[in-house]
Amino acid sequence: IFFILVAVIAISLSFFFTIISFTSNITENGWEFGVLRAIGLSKKQMTKVYVLEALSLILAATVLGTAVGISVACVSSSLFFLFTELPFTLEFPTSVFLVAIGTSILTAFFASKIAVDDIKNKQIASIIKSLD
Repeated sequence: IFFILVAVIAISLSFFFTIISFTSNITENGWEFGVLRAIGLSKKQMTKVYVLEALSLILAATVLGTAVGISVACVSSSLFFLFTELPFTLEFPTSVFLVAIGTSILTAFFASKIAVDDIKNKQIASIIKSLD
């Protein structure tokens, strides 16, 4: 329970960093957002594009992070058990893993949605010209 609580607190704190990161990403790519709106994408479709981008980043980071983490844990554990002559056992923290993935997905979804909501109601011309 302690590790789950620490994971939730860490990801909750990363929520604010994620909002800032997505907001700056959308601000920097404002011209792209304006052009896509100008060629006919609706506000709902633009929100979906940025939310799916955020979710794909989280999915890729989860897969790669899990693969690297399990690999490093297996190697370091096997070396430790080799020197102590104990049988190799690897206990995967499934509950912490699932809570971390769930909160990461929620964080990515809401952070990207909040970031897009700031810019999607502006006029297309002002987005392209980067005017407020």
